[in-house]
Amino acid sequence: MPAHVARSCMRHREAALFPRTAVSAIAPSAISSCPRGPPRHGPAYPGRLRTALARHTMDALFQAPAGPGPEEHTIRDAQGLLALCRQDMRGLRRLTLRGDFRDDDLRMLPATLEALELSDCSALTARGLSWLLALPLATLTLRRMPLEPEAAHALARHARLAALELDHVPLDTACAQALAGAGALATLRLDHCGITPEGLAAVSSLPRLSRLQARGNGLGPEAMPALLGLRSLAELDLDSNCLGADGAAVIARMPGLRALSVSHNALGDDGARALAALPGLHTLSAQANQIGAAGAAALAGGAALRALDLHRNRLGDAGVRALATATRWQQLDLARNGIGAEGAATLAGLPALADLVIARNPLGDAGAGALAASDSLRFLDAGDCHIGDTGASALSRCPQLASLVLNNSSAEGVRIGERGALALAASPSLEEIDLEGHAVGSAGARAFAANPRLRRLGLARNQVGNAGAHALAGSASLASLDLWDNRVTDKALHSPCAPWLRRRGTAPRWAGRSAG
Repeated sequence: MPAHVARSCMRHREAALFPRTAVSAIAPSAISSCPRGPPRHGPAYPGRLRTALARHTMDALFQAPAGPGPEEHTIRDAQGLLALCRQDMRGLRRLTLRGDFRDDDLRMLPATLEALELSDCSALTARGLSWLLALPLATLTLRRMPLEPEAAHALARHARLAALELDHVPLDTACAQALAGAGALATLRLDHCGITPEGLAAVSSLPRLSRLQARGNGLGPEAMPALLGLRSLAELDLDSNCLGADGAAVIARMPGLRALSVSHNALGDDGARALAALPGLHTLSAQANQIGAAGAAALAGGAALRALDLHRNRLGDAGVRALATATRWQQLDLARNGIGAEGAATLAGLPALADLVIARNPLGDAGAGALAASDSLRFLDAGDCHIGDTGASALSRCPQLASLVLNNSSAEGVRIGERGALALAASPSLEEIDLEGHAVGSAGARAFAANPRLRRLGLARNQVGNAGAHALAGSASLASLDLWDNRVTDKALHSPCAPWLRRRGTAPRWAGRSAG
């Protein structure tokens, strides 16, 4: 769940969380310790989000954002657009224009466009946006630019526009009323647009709207009744507003909701109780809402809930016990909740739990040992949980565990060394491991290099030297590798074909290589 819930939905199959990519033997050019950019986010609607779980999955850690392909381009000025127009654009489906574009520039847009983003295009008016009516656009995104009522009316006339995303686009009531005429819209995003309760009421008349996101608009409980008229709404994201328990009580009167994100809204236990009454809700993100054991007990009673994000609340071990009174949980994010070894043992007993984020909790080796007893876990993020060699060794024996994050962001405290690395490298199930910030050294790196099952490995800041780096570069199975900030001095490994030694900046940290 964004940049918290994410901007990506909790999947109910591990295969969806970790898509497989065929790879051939890894070469230095496929190894990366390039800078870790912010996680790539898909359309930010809770039904397609993975919420906070997305930020911790291997998918978010290892998949570098793909560069523009033959069907996608980013253009920053009119000259660039003109040059693009001189090319064969029959396959162009997605385009981003970023910068100082004028109305007449939009006349040059290719007739094949299905998705268009306009960012920082402050000079565009209704006349320019009217050119978009002739395009087969399904998705339009506007970022950091003005939108006048006349322009909103022009967009509302687009017959095929199914998704409209506005980010930091001031939207007054007149504009919102104009957008209410967009009868084809199924997805609407209004982030940081300053929309008022009156404006929200206007767009709530859209007949086909099934996904609505309105983050960071300062909306309070008084704005929520307008949403009750959205009969087709299945996915709602109202992160970072001012709903409180009263707002949650109104949302609880929307029985059609299947996915909901209400992080940072001061819901408390009363708000959690209200939301637990939603009969069809299967995915809920409620980060940073002061929810404790009482709220957890209420959520355990939610009939359809399977995926729950309670990152940064007040559960403790008592709250985990309350959640565990329901055994249906498949995905949980309980990071930063003061959970110890007792809570970990409780979670290990959940029979359907496949994906667990429990980072930044005081688990210790005892908690890791407890989690290792789980028969169902496939993905585990227990980063910054004070887990050392003993805990890592225990987790190496977790029978179904395929993806493991044990990163350490502290310069002090417990670290995993050679012993823990050797145990993890010998795991019969692990395919993806992130151990950033530990001390596995070259001996640990060589052990991982010898593991034919490993596909993705993160050993940033692990005291790996030349011998370990060479061993990993020769791995026949690794598709992605991060060796940033280690002790590699061999000049051969500093060649231009080894981008894994570049300093971090804005480039993606992870790089992979496809077969062929």
